[in-house]
Amino acid sequence: MASAALPVRTITFAVLAAVGPLTLLTSLWHAQHWLVPRGSLLTPAAWQAILGGAFIGTFFLWAWVAFVRAPVFGPRNANRYARAFYVSVLRGADLPEIVYELGERAAFD
Repeated sequence: MASAALPVRTITFAVLAAVGPLTLLTSLWHAQHWLVPRGSLLTPAAWQAILGGAFIGTFFLWAWVAFVRAPVFGPRNANRYARAFYVSVLRGADLPEIVYELGERAAFD
């Protein structure tokens, strides 16, 4: 995820930091029977659907980046890829995975 073309972690944090409190506030609003503004554009059900859609959309973003379009080295993510590689080598815990990835890439070139 560190070398993805999109800042997936930042997007996820922002969405979850917004959806979580807004969902709790919405539940509190309904439980306390506070007044609900009437409108045809944004009903309470539509509001919950928007929050749920944002949450599910975040999950699909992670699944897309992790499984469907896994990050590969390219011009759009070269700096992030190099930084993730450098940190992994310094950490030393991911060395078998790095060797496997490098060996897999070298076999196809």
